[in-house]
Amino acid sequence: TIPLGMYMITSFLDGRCGCPLAFAAREGNPGKNNVAPLAIRNCLRESFIQPDPVIACTNEEMKRSKQTTLAACELENCHTIVQAFCRPGMPGSSATASRMDCVLRLARLWATNKNVLLVHSPGKTGFPHGPVTEACSMKDNINPAEEIRRFRANDPIENAATPPASWYTSNEFLDLEKNSVFQNQWLFVGRQDQLREPGDYFSGAFMGWPYVVVLDEGNVPRAFFNVCSHHGTCVASGEGTAEQFVCPYHGWTYDRQGTLIQAPLAGALQSLKQRNLDLKPIPVSQWGPFIALHFGTPSRSLESDLADLLDAFLAHPFKNIQFVRRVTYSIDCNWKVFVDNFLDGGYHVSHVHPGLAGQLKLASYTRTLGERWSMQSCGTGFSSNGDASEDFSERIGQHADYAWIYPNFMINRYGPWMDTNTVIPLSFDRCLVIFDYYHEGSPETDFLEQSLAASDRVQQEDIEICNRVQAGLNSGIYDQGVYAPGFEAPMLHFHQGLHADFQVP
Repeated sequence: TIPLGMYMITSFLDGRCGCPLAFAAREGNPGKNNVAPLAIRNCLRESFIQPDPVIACTNEEMKRSKQTTLAACELENCHTIVQAFCRPGMPGSSATASRMDCVLRLARLWATNKNVLLVHSPGKTGFPHGPVTEACSMKDNINPAEEIRRFRANDPIENAATPPASWYTSNEFLDLEKNSVFQNQWLFVGRQDQLREPGDYFSGAFMGWPYVVVLDEGNVPRAFFNVCSHHGTCVASGEGTAEQFVCPYHGWTYDRQGTLIQAPLAGALQSLKQRNLDLKPIPVSQWGPFIALHFGTPSRSLESDLADLLDAFLAHPFKNIQFVRRVTYSIDCNWKVFVDNFLDGGYHVSHVHPGLAGQLKLASYTRTLGERWSMQSCGTGFSSNGDASEDFSERIGQHADYAWIYPNFMINRYGPWMDTNTVIPLSFDRCLVIFDYYHEGSPETDFLEQSLAASDRVQQEDIEICNRVQAGLNSGIYDQGVYAPGFEAPMLHFHQGLHADFQVP
């Protein structure tokens, strides 16, 4: 059923090339007739899809067309239908991802109130995830202050309601989180083993902030915004070892302290130095094997924030461990959905993770809350809660600790293993999760691969459930939920932290 009054975009396939797209605009939006074809042409061109041709037709004409969907034909008050076809003969599989990006960008361009549904034609193939419904931002012109007030942070968990869906489905909240949450917290971005010798560096970006971290001649880690002071080019890429950083655009050169030491043909270097054209520094800190940055002005040290967390582990979590593997996952959910899933106090484990549940004594789950962290702990051993054959006791060991550090960093310690999860927002409905795996000493190859395969099964189960949660949040049907009091105190604790950070003047 297509809700009346909603914009709709239906994507479906035909036998020629597998990517005709049909776009429908609701009646009563002046100017759409003129801008839609141009927007489609530009979008398809950006996506490396050649429109051939772009056709505009009325609702009645669409009803007579064979290349339509019944749902599109039945949409009431349809004013203009635009059909864009890719060039015949273009391989459909190679352009799937860019076609999807095109549809989503068009939705945001075309539907000014962002009430947009993307519906995959049932029974067709060639689009990610099969016949599912995805959505662009479901809230238009929301009032963030009002949506923040709707979450009553001081209510007891038995009576508390979860944050509104708007916290998870709007760019307004993503922008608020960047400026009020992430800019004001220590964020873990790398590992000490990436900086073994002077000149070793790694670079990256977090929500649009490019950074580079380097070990200087005194074995002190330094961090800078990875932005040349000349025209803003990123001076470093990837990771490696460098005596100096040379901007690839015009050759401006910086040493490991971020000082500008050469600017070819740009005038006297001394006069340039007076204009403060060095790389802009970023506060950097180390905790355990991790390196963290602060993209604002830190009011407290990372060590003071986490002083009590180490004592919450059953044993020192960093003893004798070494890095062995990095795995990344791109997930179609808001970053907070992934964190919520981690912080539900083990509530989902028996339902979502049969293999893991078969190794955990879920009745022994405990939950400890710190100021900016929480700890979930659990005994291990054969359990009838799941299917122990899907995991193995040598990986899990005798105890499991699951630590979370506000806002987006998790440490899992079990058996001889430790893994960390860093959640990076990519958009309001997409995030990247970086898993770094550590082991006590060097693991045997077979044990390493078996353990990582078992871990990956757990991650795939979590990804599936997180995608389902985001689809429900996007639906417009769900607004606020409730907490399971016996389990989800860590989740409420997270939401209370967000609420406190959102209280900006």
